Amino acid sequence: MIGGAGERIHYAATKGTLDTMTIGMSREFIEYGIIVNGVAPGFVDTPFHEKFAPKDDRLKRMSATTSIKMAAKPMEVAVCVTFLASDPLKYIVGETINASEGR
Repeated sequence: MIGGAGERIHYAATKGTLDTMTIGMSREFIEYGIIVNGVAPGFVDTPFHEKFAPKDDRLKRMSATTSIKMAAKPMEVAVCVTFLASDPLKYIVGETINASEGR
């Protein structure tokens, strides 16, 4: 959503592609009873970030850019997926939950 300026613009661009795919797939598959939605997590504390910088440095730096000043835990993002998969939400179609700590 913020474009990844100065840090992995190509990665940010793929997230925009996923938003477009979510809408397109939701319209294409609804006739088969398949509901498509997405979850767009922000900064999540996973080993993925260790590939780019020592975990503590990146975790501290990136956490400071969120409104809550901390990274999400994987289970916190999983709650969004569970929410979208629940039966009472069958009328939410083609939406993306932005779980990005206010970024």
